[in-house]
Amino acid sequence: MRLLSSIFKTGSTSEKTAIFGDIHSNIEALDAVLADMETNGVTRFFCTGDVVGYGADPSACIQRLRELDALTVKGNHDEYCVGGFVPADVNPIAREAILWTEKQLTSAESIWLLNLPMRRRDGELGVVHSTFEPGQNWPYIFNAQNAEPSLQLQPIPIAFYGHTHRPTVFVQNQKGTIHQKKFEKIRIKKNRLYFFNPGSVGQPRDGDPRAAYALYDPAEKTVTLQRVEYDIKTAAEKILRTGLPSRNAQRLALGK
Repeated sequence: MRLLSSIFKTGSTSEKTAIFGDIHSNIEALDAVLADMETNGVTRFFCTGDVVGYGADPSACIQRLRELDALTVKGNHDEYCVGGFVPADVNPIAREAILWTEKQLTSAESIWLLNLPMRRRDGELGVVHSTFEPGQNWPYIFNAQNAEPSLQLQPIPIAFYGHTHRPTVFVQNQKGTIHQKKFEKIRIKKNRLYFFNPGSVGQPRDGDPRAAYALYDPAEKTVTLQRVEYDIKTAAEKILRTGLPSRNAQRLALGK
């Protein structure tokens, strides 16, 4: 736990914070959530990774995050697009988008993705893409059994992860019991660990096609799930024009 804490960035915890990720090169969705964040008075930004992959605008999405100075962690798609290796078990549709994305990135954008850390912290909040476990195996956390190894290593009260594209929260009480919940708004209580998934900005997979992100209010000690409408038609048409797999476009309207 000390090892994890030592590489985290620390700072102010008094600002309204947006936690978002799995943008997947969808600039229409990202711009819509950024506008919603501005309306909600957000001044601090965490990104759970997978900035690129699947969609048509990787460079534009990277540019937005760099302009925000968002505290961003590396996702598996970010790694695959610049790491020079795509595992054999990556599905063909994702692989095609990864190889296409790699060709679109400038050297500066590739270096930025390559140098992203695996975990970040700002005060009492932490963020990872998949898990606090060491290594880069990118496990999917869908249930309490999946979440337990990460929670055992979680060094702060409130943390966020991505990867599954499905909003949820795991809450561990003082006895070590883990409960999984859907959430709209949760008030943070003392002596508990919280591990939130804020859903996906650019490719939701929970049946709701609206872009998703989480809003942390330090004054109220609450985490709220925000859903935002965006121009799905334009995002899908751009994917088709690039020659990327049509499935990447079709699933946006389905939220699956």
